Amino acid sequence: MYNVQVIKEAAWDGLGSFMGGVAVQDMLKALEGGSGVDAAAFTGGRALQYESLDNVLYTSTISMRSAALWRAIKKNPIHATIDQFDRRTSFGDQWGMAVAESSNPANHISAIMRAYSAVAYYRSYREVSDVSMLVQNIANPELVEEIGGTESIIQRLNRDFYWADRSVIGTRVNGFYSLASEDANSMVGYDAAGTILTGREDFEGLAADIVNAGGTLTHAFANPLVVSDFSAAYATAERVVIMPGGSGGEAWPGTNPAGIDTAQGRISFERDPFNRIGWACPSAVEGDANRPAAPTSVAAAAAGTGGAIPTGSYWYKVTAVNENGQSVGVAMEAAVAVTLGEKVTLTITNGDASAAAAGYYIYRSEKDAATAADCRFLWQTPITAGATTAYIDTGYWVPGTSHVLMLGLDEAESHGANQQWSQLLPLTKKPLAETGPTRPFLMNLYGTLRVAIPEWCAVYRNILPRKTRDAGWDPLGVYAA
Repeated sequence: MYNVQVIKEAAWDGLGSFMGGVAVQDMLKALEGGSGVDAAAFTGGRALQYESLDNVLYTSTISMRSAALWRAIKKNPIHATIDQFDRRTSFGDQWGMAVAESSNPANHISAIMRAYSAVAYYRSYREVSDVSMLVQNIANPELVEEIGGTESIIQRLNRDFYWADRSVIGTRVNGFYSLASEDANSMVGYDAAGTILTGREDFEGLAADIVNAGGTLTHAFANPLVVSDFSAAYATAERVVIMPGGSGGEAWPGTNPAGIDTAQGRISFERDPFNRIGWACPSAVEGDANRPAAPTSVAAAAAGTGGAIPTGSYWYKVTAVNENGQSVGVAMEAAVAVTLGEKVTLTITNGDASAAAAGYYIYRSEKDAATAADCRFLWQTPITAGATTAYIDTGYWVPGTSHVLMLGLDEAESHGANQQWSQLLPLTKKPLAETGPTRPFLMNLYGTLRVAIPEWCAVYRNILPRKTRDAGWDPLGVYAA
C-alpha cells in the first residue's frame, strides 16, 4: 500500500525553499543533463556520461602533420568489437569460358575467405587541478588536456600501425610490419641489406610487382632521413628546373622530389618520424611498476642453412616487454660466430612470472663488434610457455636500419579500401569521480587496423640512412674500411 500524504498549503513555502536549495538544484542538473555522446544536446549540466570528442580528433588529425600514416589511412565506423570483412583470393578457374554457340561454360566459383580483427582499446588517463580551472589561465586547462590526450593516442596508434605485433603485446592493433615477416610472407618485400638508398630501381620493381598482383602503390611512408637520402640520389635530369624572376637569368637546380613517377604511376613520399629507425637497447627500465622482469639469461648458437647474416661475430641483447614497460637488456656472455648461410637460434630463459612478460624485443650488434655495448632493435617475439623461449634470426631483418611502407590508398585503383582504421564509437571523454582536488577523466579511442589485401602492400626493408652510417653504425660491415 502506498502512503499518500496531502501537503497543506502552508507547507508550500518551505518546500519551495527546499527545492530552490543548492543541493537539490545540483541534483536536478545531474538528472536532467542527459547522456549519450552528443555534447551539444546537454543542457543545464550533465551526469558522468561519455562525451564525444570526435571534433577534437578531427582537428588534431589535420594539425599533426608528423603522423602521416594515421592522416592518410581511411577511417570507417564499425558497430561491433570484431571487425569482419571478406578477402577474395580467386575469381575461379580461367579455363572453359570460350564455348560453342549453344553450350554452357564450365562452373566458375570465386574463393572468398572471411577475415576478422578484434578491436583494441586505447585510453589516456588525464586530470586537471581544481586551481587551474578556477584561476584566469590563457587557455582552458581541460581543453588543453583533451587535445594532449588525443594527440598522445594518435602518436601511439601511428607508431603501432608500423611496429605493433599482437602476438607480442595482445592489447594493441596488428601493425603492417607484422604482416611483412618471413613467416607470414604475405607482403611483397625488397631487401636493401643494410645499404644506403642510392636509386629508384627497387621502387619501380615493387610497383610492378603490386600491379602484377592486381593492386597499385600510391604512397610510400618513410622516415625523414630515408626521404632525404632519396632526394640526394634522385637524378638531376629528373628534377623540375624552376627559372626565377628578375634579369639575372640564373637557373635554380630544381625542387626536391615529393615522390617518384614510375611506369606504374606516381608514388608520393610521406615523411613519418614514427616509422622509426631501429632504436638502441635501453640502458634502464622503461614504464611503470607493472613492467615485466628481465629474462634470466640469453644464449645463442649458429647452425643450419638458408640464413643471410654475413660471416662474422655478433652480440645479442634481449629485453622483456608488456604493455606497461620494458626491462633492461640482458646480453650473452660471449659473441656468437656466424658463417654466411647459417641461422642463429637464441635461447631466452624466461624471467620472473610474477611480472609477466608478453614477449621479447631482440637487439643485435654490428658485425664483429668488440662488446655488446651497442645493440639495436632487430625484431620481436612472443614469450612461450615453459622455461625458455626460442627465436631464430635468419638475417631477414637488419638491426639499426629503416623500412619504407608502401600502400595503395587510391580507392578507385585499389577496388575499395584495402586498408583502413575501423573505429568503434567516436573518440570519447568520460569524467571520473573526483576523489581529490583534481578533475580526472579518460580519453577513449577504440578500433582496429584492417588490412584486407596484404598482397597489395609492400615494404622496402633494411635501408641504412646515410646519417646513421656517418654516425658510425654499419650493421653488416658493408662500409667498413
